[in-house]
Amino acid sequence: ERFPRESSSSLYNLLTYKDPEETILTETGKLAQPKDRSATFYRAQIIHYGIQDYKTKGAAKRHLLRAFDANHQLKVPENILLIERELKAEYDEVKAEVESVIEESRQEIRIENERKQQVKSSRKNMDTLGGNDIGAMAKRLSDTALKNAIKIMPEGDLRKIVGKVVKNLPELRDAIEMHVSKSERPATKSNKGKSKATKVCFSQSISTILNSLSSTYSRARI
Repeated sequence: ERFPRESSSSLYNLLTYKDPEETILTETGKLAQPKDRSATFYRAQIIHYGIQDYKTKGAAKRHLLRAFDANHQLKVPENILLIERELKAEYDEVKAEVESVIEESRQEIRIENERKQQVKSSRKNMDTLGGNDIGAMAKRLSDTALKNAIKIMPEGDLRKIVGKVVKNLPELRDAIEMHVSKSERPATKSNKGKSKATKVCFSQSISTILNSLSSTYSRARI
């Protein structure tokens, strides 16, 4: 059992305790024993206050009492306080290092959880495009066959697919912006044929963009 340092006043009261004049009996009618601390407690106080160690309880109590000054105060030697300060500083340093390691571990766990959540969200987005059918189709078709299939798909279906995946594929978004920019250029030269030029360019853009999508998807499967 470990005992902290008892305050000087509390220790003095323990060492100078006197039995009451009146006999005190327990509830069972036996003579009550005076309350006192163990020999281990007093030996611990000897160490705390830097006094020579004594094996027996009586000797330890006597030498502790002799160490008090006229004001009933027992001072802790400076060398003991210095050791305690050094131990406290060492403890704080180790504690800070441990807390730093724990925080780094927590940060790594948070990053890993965020990564898993992103992967889960990406899979969910792909599921909205056809669930497991997309994965099965990607395994059955070669890249060339996939591009050819995209070319013959109805333009309405192409628009739906692009609208669903554009937010999750930066490359696709860049391709769309590039083709939209190109489709607007004929209008600045002449208003004549504006509608036709824009329509043809946009229709071609859909096919080109989806071809780009198939290439991106193929690379993702590797």
